[in-house]
Amino acid sequence: MRLSELMGDQPYRLSAGNPHVQVTGLAHDSRQAGPGYAFFCLAGLRRDGHDFAADALDRGAVAFVAEREIGVRRPHGPAAGPAVLVVPNSRKALALAASAYWGHPSSRLRVLAVTGTNGKTTVNHLLEAILRASGRATGLIGTVENRTGAFTVPSDLTTPDALGIQANLATMVASGLSHACIEVSSHALAGHRLTGCEVDVGILTNVARDHLDFHVSLGSYVETKLALFRGLGGGFGTGRGKRGPVYAVLNSDDPHFDRFRLRLTSPALSYGIMRPAHAKVTGAVLGARGSLIRVHFDRRPPGLPAAGWVEPDPGWPETGTLRMACPGRHNVRNLLAAVTAAWAEGCPWSAVAEATAGFSGVRGRWEIVGSPDGVTGVVDFAHNPDGLLQALETARLVARGRVILVFGCEGRKDRGKRPVMGAIAASMADHVILTIDNTFDESGQQILADIEAGLADPAGSLGAALGAVRNRMGLALPETGRGRRATYEIVFDRREAIYRAAEVARSGDLVMVAGRGHDAKLVFGTRVEILDDREVLREALEYAQGARFPLLPLDGRGRFGGHVVGHAVDPRDGTDDARGDALEEVVR
Repeated sequence: MRLSELMGDQPYRLSAGNPHVQVTGLAHDSRQAGPGYAFFCLAGLRRDGHDFAADALDRGAVAFVAEREIGVRRPHGPAAGPAVLVVPNSRKALALAASAYWGHPSSRLRVLAVTGTNGKTTVNHLLEAILRASGRATGLIGTVENRTGAFTVPSDLTTPDALGIQANLATMVASGLSHACIEVSSHALAGHRLTGCEVDVGILTNVARDHLDFHVSLGSYVETKLALFRGLGGGFGTGRGKRGPVYAVLNSDDPHFDRFRLRLTSPALSYGIMRPAHAKVTGAVLGARGSLIRVHFDRRPPGLPAAGWVEPDPGWPETGTLRMACPGRHNVRNLLAAVTAAWAEGCPWSAVAEATAGFSGVRGRWEIVGSPDGVTGVVDFAHNPDGLLQALETARLVARGRVILVFGCEGRKDRGKRPVMGAIAASMADHVILTIDNTFDESGQQILADIEAGLADPAGSLGAALGAVRNRMGLALPETGRGRRATYEIVFDRREAIYRAAEVARSGDLVMVAGRGHDAKLVFGTRVEILDDREVLREALEYAQGARFPLLPLDGRGRFGGHVVGHAVDPRDGTDDARGDALEEVVR
């Protein structure tokens, strides 16, 4: 395909070379460039792609799209030089070119996109399950994995880069799929990764504090999320258009609900627990193993715009009851978001009921990894104040005994949320073990000190912030987990911290390891270590059970005697050669 065809109607200034040069591939990482490629120079937070244009040239790139002049010339004179186009925004140019390169795949799919601070992954997976149960051939792009019909592969990002999005969508089209569910992060929206996509349905879970290291303010974060809904129906730049209803699905309980609703150009549906909504919970039983929810559907709810355009399946009830195996109030909202979209999509009620009842959750999202000796182990992705509060509320619902929490915060991220999360942990858990998460290039000790400030004084300067989180969630939570502030300790090594939690747990207790979920990579500066919280917690609980009931024979006087038929050696002392996982894999 010619470079000019890839650029289409995009504005650009020809700085050098031939704009009609044939292009064999696209890249924005010079290490991925090859002969005949077009290289897009993207300015990042720490590196600038313009500085790597020469490397891409050496690897065979024949065209460059940049935001400023770049000095790439071959030694044989201007005639042999590559094409250089200067554009206002190279990220947007890349996304539009990627869509063209892959044949505008989103125009041949019904695309449903989910965004929000928390709950995106669960809603995305549940919606995909409902659509599949309804006979819709559906693919998925998200944090945990990408399913394209032909392949299911683990994912490294909530939303892939523009090249990855378009390649995945194209594979879905080639595999005969008709629908695509996409999880959309605020970073993806800010970076124009969805530009070039025709999104038919936009779903908002909630908006709360997160990523303020990137967005600077909550207001800026909200505006970024709004971009998804302003771009519905082709507004992301393709302008190709397709048939089918275009609409938004919003959380009426979220404090930013009206801000979103009043700025939409497309129709909107709402769901909620506390406030009026098109899909509203009228009764619920929340249990340790899941929830039973009664939902009322109303195309003309009081105080909200009518949704007469919704044409539900003929068998859809006005009020229906659904079961879900995932516990917690937050999962009730997640279910509502997916079911509201299914209502508007015309999915059969029987398929919705089947899918929700059979949905057991997503890897790393309130994942129970074992319950030996009466101790329940849970791994959750909660990594921001709202997420931690929701996870701990669920833990209090599930636990018969104490809630023991292991968590930390990432480096290079919003530093202001750390003491708030410490205060939430102090209020909702019984015992907290602070430990390390990704430090990147920040001091781990400083990160833990920031969190400890909230743990040590949750009612101090953080009281207002914690109260605001409670009020936003509509939760009547106690000031402390059992009428007192949680005890806490600091164990820097994450593996040791998890083993410590299992060691102090007793029957009826719940051990929750929060912050990383399915992610098995820990980053310390330039070093990456492999550590899967789920595997470590499972091992730690099994080890603790063995330590409490050692497999050693007793002699006639009640003393240990004879040969050892089992052993439980502390994995931290490095002497247990029997453990195949004693050495962590380190990737450099």
